[in-house]
Amino acid sequence: MEEEGPDRDALPRLLSAASRAYGAVMEARAGLYGRGFLRVGRPGVPVVSVGNITTGGTGKTPLAVRVSQILRSEGFSPAILSRGYGGSREKKGGLVSDGRTVKLSPAEAGDEPCLMALLLPGVPVAVGRDRMKSAAFCVERLNADVLILDDGFQRLSIARDLDILLADAEKPFGNRRTLPRGPLREPLSHILRAHALILTRARPASPPPPEWPENRPVFRAFHRPSGLATPRFLAAPGVAPPERPLLPLSILKGSRVMAFSGIARNEDFFTTLSDLGALVAARMGFPDHHPYGAADMAAIRENARAARAEIIVTTEKDAVRLGKAELSPGGAGQAAGPPLLALSVEMEIFEAAGFAAYIVERVKTAAGA
Repeated sequence: MEEEGPDRDALPRLLSAASRAYGAVMEARAGLYGRGFLRVGRPGVPVVSVGNITTGGTGKTPLAVRVSQILRSEGFSPAILSRGYGGSREKKGGLVSDGRTVKLSPAEAGDEPCLMALLLPGVPVAVGRDRMKSAAFCVERLNADVLILDDGFQRLSIARDLDILLADAEKPFGNRRTLPRGPLREPLSHILRAHALILTRARPASPPPPEWPENRPVFRAFHRPSGLATPRFLAAPGVAPPERPLLPLSILKGSRVMAFSGIARNEDFFTTLSDLGALVAARMGFPDHHPYGAADMAAIRENARAARAEIIVTTEKDAVRLGKAELSPGGAGQAAGPPLLALSVEMEIFEAAGFAAYIVERVKTAAGA
């Protein structure tokens, strides 16, 4: 028999009360920064922040990569500053890459900073909670002339000249409630700090959410699979490869695939493989940032064997977490069974030329050029 009475609604009420308290704390925090009670550092070079206001994946890392590529093509020397979530160097900080060599492992730096370092030869990547400390090192020691804050929207301790907010085109702000009743990391009104909005998983005419000011730019983007990487090019630490050859996506068509991933939206990855023509014969989903161990890899290999898979496919972010023993030619993971490949995905922006021009103009203005 279903229990009746006031206790039935206790949990929703408790979550709502917690959400209001959390929102009030974040409102107060922003106010302290805005009124100068908490210090905001200025690195002395232009700063571009890439971030979101919701939990979960919206494509911050692919966008940080794309912004870096745009700025490099215009003669700038960018460096990326990341928190290094989940890595052992998150608290004290560290240099992931000097632009030539990836010096830290995913266990030390986190998977996304290592991935960015491998994908961006020539671009330094640093991690640490103290973004100003990382900024000073990259500017003074590595001659960076523009800084990119990865997941920087809530990092109010460092000033920025361009704040780019990402939101999912289909459900930009969820139920519009703050944690834990909703997905918002701070009150929705705080989107007004952003200078530009990028709608991810968008169509060319996806409308912006009604809360977004009409006089601020909106760009629309989607994730485009670009090929399949041999994971040995994604092993860190090591030398960042100047080129990363990709196998064609056509090899997936009609192939029996064992798919596994540990990202925010595993189902999206499995759907992408199906859309590319793969026959996903088996799949395994892990939590975001999952640290793969020998038992995980043994289970993946066994599931691939049982499903008669011809290829094992994961994401690039997962591949960097597998470890060199699994990825090296002739290593444990490559010695027998189907090959393991990583799906490479790039962020494509429908208004690509306009977006690039906007980024460059804002950075040049901030630099006084």
